[in-house]
Amino acid sequence: MKVEKAVAYHAAAVANAENLQKSLNQETLNKGFWAAGGWGLLQNWQGVQVPTLESSVYQTGIIGNTLSGLDFKTINTIAQVYNYQADYKPLSEKLFTDKIVNLEGDESASYVLGNFGWLKSFVEIEKELLYQYDISLKHLKGKAATL
Repeated sequence: MKVEKAVAYHAAAVANAENLQKSLNQETLNKGFWAAGGWGLLQNWQGVQVPTLESSVYQTGIIGNTLSGLDFKTINTIAQVYNYQADYKPLSEKLFTDKIVNLEGDESASYVLGNFGWLKSFVEIEKELLYQYDISLKHLKGKAATL
C-alpha cells in the first residue's frame, strides 16, 4: 500500500471508530470487543495496512558511491527522506503491534475503539512523510531541469 492510500485509510478508520463510539449503545460498548462484533464493527476494515517503504535505491547509492556526484543539498534532501522512512518503519510496527495485534481478546469494545485515538497522530506522521517526499521530488525535479 502506498503512503497516500494509507493516510486516507487510517484517517477513515479513526473517523469510523469515533462514530462507532458515539453511535453504539453502552451495553455493546461494554461487551468484549470480539463479542460485540470484533473487526466487523469497523466499516471497510482491512487490517492495519502499514505501507511498505522501499529504501534499497538509497542504500545501493551509498554502497555504489553513486551519490558522490551529487551536490550537498541534493544528498541532504535524499538523506532526510531516507532517515524519516527509517524512523517511520519501526515506529509503525511498534504502534500497530502494541495497539492492535497484541489485543488479548477480553478488552471491551469501548477500549479497542478508543485505542484508535493514537492513529490520529500516526496519520499526521504519514502526512509529514508525504510532505518530505514532495520536498525531495521538487528539489530533484529542479536539479534534473538544470542538467
